Amino acid sequence: MNNLNAASKEEYLDFELLFYGSVRNFVSLFARREGYNPDYITEELVEKISKSIINTVSVETKNQVNLNGHKSLEVKKSINSFHTSYLATTLNEKAEKTFSLTNDSESNSTLIDRIISFVLCAQTGVLKPNLEIINEFINAPYLLESEALNSKTPDSLFDTTLYYLVCTFVARQGMDLGKVTKELIEGIGTIIIEDVFNSSKGKINLSQVRNSSLPDNTLSKSDNLHLKCLEQIVKTEMNSYLSFRSNSYKSFSLIDRIIHLVNSLIFRTLEDPIEIIEEYGLDFFEKVTTDDVAAYINSKCLAKE
Repeated sequence: MNNLNAASKEEYLDFELLFYGSVRNFVSLFARREGYNPDYITEELVEKISKSIINTVSVETKNQVNLNGHKSLEVKKSINSFHTSYLATTLNEKAEKTFSLTNDSESNSTLIDRIISFVLCAQTGVLKPNLEIINEFINAPYLLESEALNSKTPDSLFDTTLYYLVCTFVARQGMDLGKVTKELIEGIGTIIIEDVFNSSKGKINLSQVRNSSLPDNTLSKSDNLHLKCLEQIVKTEMNSYLSFRSNSYKSFSLIDRIIHLVNSLIFRTLEDPIEIIEEYGLDFFEKVTTDDVAAYINSKCLAKE
């Protein structure tokens, strides 16, 4: 997984690396959500699924949406300051709810479902037309043009997350989001479910991913440490990606900044929090204490008994 995520800034703008990494994270996250080990998601499987998505989108839209990254459109480097400020405000507010241990709106959500909710917020935010954002601030509906996103989106969380992943890359290539339909995404989702099952030789079965209900919709004690780690990482990275004070990512388009932020968050969600702490150092995390770490290790030991 690391080689698809730990890319340099120059490499990270490469379409294929960026898209394949996003696909791997999407499939791995839902495999984990369904209780399976995402290690069975191999690079070969990721490549197969990614190419299948690209080909299916091209065929079903009669090549009106072509995500072939080898000759992709040049990504616009400049970013819209108004849109960026809007996203920074929106995602900071969302982060407060996502990573809170007491917020009522998130109290019945698992760790992974909280992360998916944040990811969808980031993607829908970056895909909003600038005129729609202006309308939210000054209440001028006459400014709005036809909807960029298709109004008929998928029903299940799996398909909805896949829908916004595909739309993000369609928008990155400057193509028509309206061509990405519910039926197209659900067809791609079915192909992914079958490919994952066959490639993993049945070790990952996502056949119920569209209608499965999780038995426990609350955070476990071990999730609390993970949530604190993710909160610090996300807020630190948002300060870089969505701030005009940082020059580290000034060559990135806004959509690439969001893709990078989302991929980083999902990648860390799939890691063990102890590994994260070892990588960053305990001092990096403002809310994490040695007692938190000890409680996490103890909970894991009890779970094995």
